[in-house]
Amino acid sequence: MKKATLFLTLVCLSAIFVSAQDGPPPPAPDYSPESWKEYSFKDENVRFRFPVEPKKTELTGGKGFRFERRSFMNFSLEISDAGIDVGTNKDSQKKYLILISMTLEESAKDDGTKILKNEDTTVDGNPAKFFVMESKDGTVTRAKIFILKDKVYSAQTSVKKGQHHGFNWENDFEKPAMAFLDSVRLTLK
Repeated sequence: MKKATLFLTLVCLSAIFVSAQDGPPPPAPDYSPESWKEYSFKDENVRFRFPVEPKKTELTGGKGFRFERRSFMNFSLEISDAGIDVGTNKDSQKKYLILISMTLEESAKDDGTKILKNEDTTVDGNPAKFFVMESKDGTVTRAKIFILKDKVYSAQTSVKKGQHHGFNWENDFEKPAMAFLDSVRLTLK
C-alpha cells in the first residue's frame, strides 16, 4: 500500500511540475494592440485595427453600420448618415463638429457625465474631435469623431474606471484604447 501511495504522489507531483513549466495562458487579444489585425471595409471607406474580427451590425433604420467588440473593454466604430453632405470642405467639417460637441456637452450635463477632454485633432487630414468622458457609474469613454462628405465616423472605447487585470491597464487601459482610436483611417480620401 505504501508503494502505491508513494507512486501516486510522485505521479501527481510530476504532473504539477510539468504543468507549471507550461507557463500562463496567452493574454486576451484586447490587452495587446501590437498583435491586432487590420480590418478594411471598402464599402464604408474605413480601415482600423481590432483585437478580433469585429461584429458588424446595421444601425436602426438602415442609416449606417456599427463595428464592435464587447469584452472587459468595449470597442466600437459607428458610421452613420450626417444628414447633410459637408463634402471635403474643412470649414464645413469643423462647423459640424462644433454642433456635435455642443450636443455632447448638453447631453453630458443632463446625465451627470464629466467631459475630461474635448480636443481638436485630425484623421487623415480631416478635422476631428477627441473626447474623454467619465459617466456617473465610473465608465471611462474615449472617442474620436470626424465627418467626411455625408458620413459621421465615431470611434469609441469604454471601460470601467480603475480596473487592474491583464496588462496595459494603466490610466484605464489608455494604451489599447488609443491604439484602436488612432488606427481608424479612411481607405479613400
